[in-house]
Amino acid sequence: MFRPQLVLLGYAGALNSQDALKTPPEGVIQFATGIELQHLFMLVHDDMMDRATFRRGEETLTVALARSDSSLNLNQETVQYLATIVGDILFARSSELMIKGATQC
Repeated sequence: MFRPQLVLLGYAGALNSQDALKTPPEGVIQFATGIELQHLFMLVHDDMMDRATFRRGEETLTVALARSDSSLNLNQETVQYLATIVGDILFARSSELMIKGATQC
């Protein structure tokens, strides 16, 4: 994953030490994870806004939810609500990790 690697490289660059990449502190790892979850949140909401069905050859969340269990008979509005909630959870968790990580560094 590209974004977390950039966080780790930025950390090592700030310390001017390649050794910092070997065992980064937990806070840096949490911050990098938060950055990746933030990106996933944006992708979920972007796919919803664009009404995309595929991203890089894989079904989007809304398509997967719509076909996940036909016995639930989810209508498109319900699928959109569920996808929004998943995106919001990703946003909340990413914010939590980035704040927690930043305060530990």
